[in-house]
Amino acid sequence: MHKHQNVQVSDTRDDAMKTEAGIQKLWQASRLIAVMIVRIKENSWLAKLSAKQLGSKKVAVVVGKTIHLFNTSREEFLKDEKWVCHELAHVQQYQKHGMVKFLAMYLWESYKKGYRMNRYELEAKSQERNPEIMLNYIIA
Repeated sequence: MHKHQNVQVSDTRDDAMKTEAGIQKLWQASRLIAVMIVRIKENSWLAKLSAKQLGSKKVAVVVGKTIHLFNTSREEFLKDEKWVCHELAHVQQYQKHGMVKFLAMYLWESYKKGYRMNRYELEAKSQERNPEIMLNYIIA
């Protein structure tokens, strides 16, 4: 059994909201709660299969909270902000729908409309120029 302790905070929410610094402090504190750790797996057999299926030289595939890479290094991937944002959008989709449900919806959408017109790919593509998505994740 854990005993809960009350933590005293020097600024109350009302006082913090009166200053820009206070607002920023609250925002940063709330952002820390939402951060998720995302892993990278290089030379992934899963990404290799996807590369073959898509006819691509370099591929990143997300499963849950792991970004699987093929024929690209972690360093090369992380230098490409658009690519990172795209893959993090897929991580968000897994968070929103859950592992099994998202995989089923993604595969069904690909079957019906193809990879390029898959609504989850289009949604991820729309996030490529949104670097703020990176604030929600730590890539380990």
